[in-house]
Amino acid sequence: MAKEGETLWDRVASQMAGGVVQAETPESPEEVEGPPANAGDQLQSQTRQFYDVGIKALQLAAAGGLPQFAQDRVTIRDKSGSLRPFMFNRAQIFAHEMAERQLADRGYVRVIVLKGRQMGLSTYILCRGLFKVTRKTGQKAYILTHEIPATLNLFNIVKGMYDRIDARLKPQAGRSNKQEMEFPGLSSGYSVGTAKSGETGRSLTVQFFHGSECAFWAAAKQIVPGLMQTIGLVPGTEIWLESTANGPSNYFASAVQAARKGATEFELCFVPWHWDPMYSTAEERVPEGFEDSLDQDDKEYRYAHSLSLGQMHWRRKKTADFAVAEGNNLEAGKIKFAQEYPATVEEAFQTDTANSFIQAMPVVVARKLWREECERTGLPRPEAHGIKRMGIDPSYTGGDGFRIWCRQGRVAWRTDKWEKLRTRASLDRILAAFDKEQPDEVYIDVGNNGGPLFDLLCEDVHWGSRVIPVMFGDAADDNERHQNKRCEMWYRMREWLTDKAGMVMLEDIEEIQADLTGLLTRRDEVGTRTKLESKDDMRKRLGKDASPDDGDALATTFAYASGGPKAGGKSRAPDPRRAVHHGPGM
Repeated sequence: MAKEGETLWDRVASQMAGGVVQAETPESPEEVEGPPANAGDQLQSQTRQFYDVGIKALQLAAAGGLPQFAQDRVTIRDKSGSLRPFMFNRAQIFAHEMAERQLADRGYVRVIVLKGRQMGLSTYILCRGLFKVTRKTGQKAYILTHEIPATLNLFNIVKGMYDRIDARLKPQAGRSNKQEMEFPGLSSGYSVGTAKSGETGRSLTVQFFHGSECAFWAAAKQIVPGLMQTIGLVPGTEIWLESTANGPSNYFASAVQAARKGATEFELCFVPWHWDPMYSTAEERVPEGFEDSLDQDDKEYRYAHSLSLGQMHWRRKKTADFAVAEGNNLEAGKIKFAQEYPATVEEAFQTDTANSFIQAMPVVVARKLWREECERTGLPRPEAHGIKRMGIDPSYTGGDGFRIWCRQGRVAWRTDKWEKLRTRASLDRILAAFDKEQPDEVYIDVGNNGGPLFDLLCEDVHWGSRVIPVMFGDAADDNERHQNKRCEMWYRMREWLTDKAGMVMLEDIEEIQADLTGLLTRRDEVGTRTKLESKDDMRKRLGKDASPDDGDALATTFAYASGGPKAGGKSRAPDPRRAVHHGPGM
């Protein structure tokens, strides 16, 4: 509450003395005329600093943050070319909440954005950078794009935002040209550049970096690591990498997959096309009988993503436009639509999905069924019945992660995950998972580093009899159809997911989607057997940290029908319960 005769600047000065800036909006423009002439030198200098920053912008930041500031003070041009207040759409709110959560949890922001065309994410990141450099001292923001026209376009957008803010509510600009805008009173600024070589960005000193359309950078593999070293994990810093997809064989595609798996500091912000309400035909303009023209693939797509008929009609028209551009090739049009307007991460990198051993759609549907059942019952996971099987994919201190999954009937979920623990620490986590889940059968991969854990588990009086060793390289039960046990397990898992007779429910986490759809099929020398891409080949394609750990853990639950190797079969895995074994404790 203002005292009689007290101006806004009096209140700001008194609040500054206590180190506090309250959220308070001027009641009239006359209140923002400048500091009183008789203020002391130090107080006048401090108050002038707030004046240069733009007192209302600061107060709005305290009161409502960036969304409120954007809505009240920033105008942008919409798709029709008209100016309107910048009110965040669903995609922008999603990105904003992700960034604010990162700031709260760890103090800095690292986001990689995979998007469809014209979803408004670039505009949001530009506004976020402007908000940062006009509200704090010593902040430098830098935009890097793939080509000069794009560089100029983005800079014009952010400059337009600044120019249209009330002059009394923003810092005064100093040097300003086609590639740079400075705010000398704050020692802050906004500049842009073009990704021309691998040395780009290595000499930068910035706190906010926006890499735009980085899937199209010629030297992204050199530029991004250099920037990461330059900026570092410093509190308050932000790195945003955003792009539409440009095939599966580039830095951006690898970075998306790594972020999806939680293997880097970046978090994936994926925005499906159907989040934009503009991407839909008005209900009254959808032709009569259109619903009857949907084929089975269309119906599955519509169900998986909960689309309206208007959205399905818009998708068909846009696909037809792409088909014409591709020489009236409808299949090419579908691929182009999926790349430009993806509904899933897999669609964005369409080139590889044709060779994926498990296609995205059944996984998307299984995750949706999980969500819907949890919403219907209010339970943390759907109710399950039948034998509860636990699958363990171990790691030691290498690149793989340690994952434990459970499968019971038509329901599967992740029980635990961790990275790089020693054997004894991992054993404690496994036993805790046993106590929590009470599995009927436990299957563990004993290749590489799983053997010692298996030996120790077999010594447990209560659980030892339930633990079954699995060697991924063993011969398949049906070696005429599958190259080895791993291929057979993944085949059985695929059959489980795609069986139309049952409704599979899969825990709704991005890692399992990435794992199940990321593994490619390979041609077998015999010609007809199932063969999968090796982990080494997967790492060459997607990066050194790529490994389908969650997928392998779930697949392990499909190793045997029940109770271990079939009658007459023999695993190469050493079993401490056999007399011929002389492992630890025997």
